[in-house]
Amino acid sequence: MTSSTLLVLSDLTLTAIQAEATRAHLKHREHSMLSPKTDERRLAILAEEVGEVARELNDAAIEGRPADRDKLARELIQTGAMCASWVEYLEGAAAQARRQQASEGITGLHWDNLGSGGAQ
Repeated sequence: MTSSTLLVLSDLTLTAIQAEATRAHLKHREHSMLSPKTDERRLAILAEEVGEVARELNDAAIEGRPADRDKLARELIQTGAMCASWVEYLEGAAAQARRQQASEGITGLHWDNLGSGGAQ
């Protein structure tokens, strides 16, 4: 068994999380998860994202419909991106070069197809 057979997350999912983390950092800059702030503030940001997942599930239950798969996937990707960004922040200075590249738009990632229901 090779190490690649042990991986459980697809490249599509990981790329989507990276793209969302980069998008959020570029949008929020000094207010992003990667910026210096308290862990309590990071938790509030993360809880807000989890709340959006819960809202979709709750709305679907109240309306007697299945959850919107694409919306749920987008919200889960956003939640995953905030979790990953928090971990990235905890890595400290070693992550600074990657953040600088992201700030300069050097990512090669595209957000266009996220939530389309599958790989393009």
